[in-house]
Amino acid sequence: MSTIKKHARFLSILMALLLLTTLAAPVFAAEEADEDPYKAVELAKLLAESVKIPEDGTADNTLDWLVFVLSLDSPYRQALPEIAEKYPEYVKACAETSKEDKPGDLTRWLLALRSVQGRKAQFEVADGLLERLLAKDFAKEDATNAIAYTLFTLDAYKAGDDELRETLRGILTAAQREDGGYNWQLKPGPEDASDPDTTAAVITALARYREDEKAENQKIRPVVEKALEYLKSAQLESGGFGMFGDSAESAAEVLIAHSALGLDTKTEDWQNEWSKGGKSVIDAMQGFRLESQAVKGGSDGSANTYAGVRVLLALTAISFQGNVYDFVAPTAINIFLTDNYMYIVIGLVSIGAVAAVIYLSRKKKA
Repeated sequence: MSTIKKHARFLSILMALLLLTTLAAPVFAAEEADEDPYKAVELAKLLAESVKIPEDGTADNTLDWLVFVLSLDSPYRQALPEIAEKYPEYVKACAETSKEDKPGDLTRWLLALRSVQGRKAQFEVADGLLERLLAKDFAKEDATNAIAYTLFTLDAYKAGDDELRETLRGILTAAQREDGGYNWQLKPGPEDASDPDTTAAVITALARYREDEKAENQKIRPVVEKALEYLKSAQLESGGFGMFGDSAESAAEVLIAHSALGLDTKTEDWQNEWSKGGKSVIDAMQGFRLESQAVKGGSDGSANTYAGVRVLLALTAISFQGNVYDFVAPTAINIFLTDNYMYIVIGLVSIGAVAAVIYLSRKKKA
């Protein structure tokens, strides 16, 4: 009788552990939410509600960037399973109706496709777009961002050869202006000023090459350092950035660039260094958050989805403390484990309980 009681007590303990484990998942989730000082998850949830695939094949660059950022980190993926199914066909339709192969469109689609590849195979669509991108004559390109985004798109896919990358880097280094900044045009007129958004994008594209020991890349570090000096000089009294006044998007691009350089923008030292008027870049960007946690943009101060997407991408970069275009993204197995955490734990505990019962039964018979 005492043996039966011991077994019953043992099984009771196992069942109690099982119950505690099932209750632990929401507790852990709550703790994770408490560690979200910038309310990134709340912003992601708001943005996820706006994710819709246009049924008429109309290109939507805000959608592309939203798919990209929502795919990068597991807390942001609430709306993506259905989108991941439909997104490749949407891109295919957009690419077929596009009258010309603009690098801006091709790279945006490719980056978004790359971000969801952890869960769905997008290579068939992506391969076709890569062929079209690699066929471009970049010497004829006139937009700085097109070159910058092409560079980290090729790096993300490990596509193209070293000669092409060197060509792209050469175009970017040659386009740097006297003040260290960049204009959206590769060959701007003397009256066209540098702007922080484009300069930040170039820094992000060149970030991985600044420590390269190859002779042809030795000049990348001084280019990046000079670009950072320009950004420092362009910082507004609000602590933020913007070509035509303070904007959430401009501050976000600067934060993305600093994170690409491996700088921890959450530290007090960094925020003190990059502060103006007592406010850091993060303070300035977060100042555009509404009570709903959406991001305001434009002159009317209403919520703006694109501004929200760029802010969320910056907050993701801050969290990663790295280059978001390096795809520090979850693999398929990580996605499975994250999405099915509670069920996996329940299954493991249940298997352990069954194994214990079998073991004790055999021991008793013996």
